[in-house]
Amino acid sequence: MRRVNRALVEPPSGLFYSEAKPPSEILRARKYYLNHGSESGQELNRSKNPSFWAYRNSGVRRALEELFHGKCAYCETRYTAVGPVQVEHFRPKGRLLEDRSHPGYWWLAATWENLFPSCVDCNQSRFQSQVAIDGSLTSHLAAPPSGFGNTGSKSSHNYLFFKAKSGKGTSFPILNEEKRITECQAKIGMAAYRSEEPLLINPCDDNPGEHLTYFIDRAALLGLVLPVAKGSARSAEPRPNAETTEIVNHAKELGLCPRGVVSIRLYGLNRVGLVQARTRLLQRLEFLGHLFVDTSKLADEIQAFLKNKRKNKNFIGNNDQMAKLLERAYSSARTTQDHVLKEIHSLTSPAAPYSEMAKAWLDAFISELEAAPELENVEEVA
Repeated sequence: MRRVNRALVEPPSGLFYSEAKPPSEILRARKYYLNHGSESGQELNRSKNPSFWAYRNSGVRRALEELFHGKCAYCETRYTAVGPVQVEHFRPKGRLLEDRSHPGYWWLAATWENLFPSCVDCNQSRFQSQVAIDGSLTSHLAAPPSGFGNTGSKSSHNYLFFKAKSGKGTSFPILNEEKRITECQAKIGMAAYRSEEPLLINPCDDNPGEHLTYFIDRAALLGLVLPVAKGSARSAEPRPNAETTEIVNHAKELGLCPRGVVSIRLYGLNRVGLVQARTRLLQRLEFLGHLFVDTSKLADEIQAFLKNKRKNKNFIGNNDQMAKLLERAYSSARTTQDHVLKEIHSLTSPAAPYSEMAKAWLDAFISELEAAPELENVEEVA
């Protein structure tokens, strides 16, 4: 998940409205919930919930696609590769899993700040196969299995598959239900909604890097998203299908970021297919990294050889053809080095799938290069 500045794209014109003149669908919803809400004494008939259409406008989809570069706001998968984009309400519009008496944040159904592009798997709640880590990341992932086994099987490294419900659906957990905002407080402005203390990460309002990190070990490639941990805290998976309160308590006991743990579980950020896709990206980056290092060493060696011609005059002598061949080899190695570097950086661009993980890999790669004194021009990598 990457942070996105919503101000970079103009809100779609179809979503503009004022409290003095709200769209007809909001007026209909307000009338319905006044007559059927908790204050009216009548129970809500979910089958007759008001319909909302403004957010389905093609202009909304285009704006979200431009803002998020055609990627899911939560997992960074190109949704064109897995199915049509779903315009998702961060705060659910029609009902709320955590509070059956709450009608949902229907008054935000056409609010730009509440809309995100989502892939089907992050948005629709259903049982999906997940990858989990149980115990110390360092010891258990130092030599992970080379492939993915059967769901439910466990390796000697505590590399675990399990089935659990994931996909946001109508869920919106907050730290304290007493702070849940209702329609009568709706005029407070979007910034004030942070007072609810949501447990899900909002990629436009939050910095995901404060809550999520990636498992980067160049000797053990595995595309896992992890909650940020305090010190040397051990990461362990909450019980499958645990309630949110249990997940939060579990995270606090282990010194893990609660919002990170809840977001990973609810969005399904370690779904098996997703971990496989991220692992393939790590493998590609590793190939490019090794290619960069090898061509850099080759170019450095040829350059050193050519600079020291006098000591090697018996080898080169007056053979201009040999000298030119070495110069072409040097030029080709440097050109290849530049192309490889551009490719690596392209995988960290905002438009690339899983770009935040690619950036984490690049940071680790640069650190290793800086610790290798035999390589020159390391500063060009950053």
